[in-house]
Amino acid sequence: MATLPEEPTTATVSRAEPTTTTTEADKTWVTCGGVRLCFSHNDVGDDTSDRDKQGGPAQDDSSDDEVCPDVSFFDQQFSIEAVTGFKIWEGSFALIEVLQHCPAVAARIIGKRCIELGAGTGAAGLCASALGTHVLLTDLAPVVERMLVPNIEQNKSDVVLESEVWTGVEASPIGVLGGSAACLALDWTEPLHTQLHESDLDAVEVVLAADTVWLQSLVEPFANTVAGLLQHPGNGSNDS
Repeated sequence: MATLPEEPTTATVSRAEPTTTTTEADKTWVTCGGVRLCFSHNDVGDDTSDRDKQGGPAQDDSSDDEVCPDVSFFDQQFSIEAVTGFKIWEGSFALIEVLQHCPAVAARIIGKRCIELGAGTGAAGLCASALGTHVLLTDLAPVVERMLVPNIEQNKSDVVLESEVWTGVEASPIGVLGGSAACLALDWTEPLHTQLHESDLDAVEVVLAADTVWLQSLVEPFANTVAGLLQHPGNGSNDS
C-alpha cells in the first residue's frame, strides 16, 4: 500500500478522522479510512511552475513538453474532456471531506456497490473504497489507462475480498475496512449496455460524481448516463 515516505501507514481504523492532504510534485497523499492513500496525477494545463510559486521568473511555455504534456494526446479518445481527468480537482477533495465527516452520507455508501462517473485520478472513489465501499471507477479510456489503473495498483491492500464484486472487471481490496476498487472505460455518449456487463448494471446501488460537468456539451450525456444507471431494471433503490 502506498504511504508517505518515512511516515508509516496508521493502524487506526476510523472513518471520521481529520483529512490530511500532502502534495509533492505529481503525487498527493490523503489520509482516509485509517490508511494513507497515494494518488499520482499530471496537472496538464497548470501553467504555474514551482519557480512561479516561489516568486521566481516565469518559465518558457514554448517547449515541446508543454505543448504536448502527455502521450495520451495522440489517443483516439483524447479530448478536452479527457485531459481534465489527469488532475485532482477541488470537487474531489470536497467529496472526500463529506464522506469522512458526514456520517449520514457515508452510511449510504459503505458496504454498497458504487459507480463513479468521470473518476479522473480516482481520488474520491478510492477514498470511498478505503471507507468500505465497492467502487467501480470509470472515465474515458486514456484516463483509465494512465491514471486509474496505476492509482488502484499502488493503493491496493493485502485484505482478501470475501466474494467477487463485479462480473465484468476484477476488483482490488483498498484499505482495511472491506472496500474495493475496480476501473472501466465508460463513454457517456455510448449506450451503457455495450460498455458494462448486464449483472454489473443491476448491481450498482450508488452513483458518485465530482467536478464532472463543466461544459454545456457534457450536461445531456451525463444526465442520460445517470438516469440509465438509476433506472436500470433491478436498481430501484439506488442513490446518487
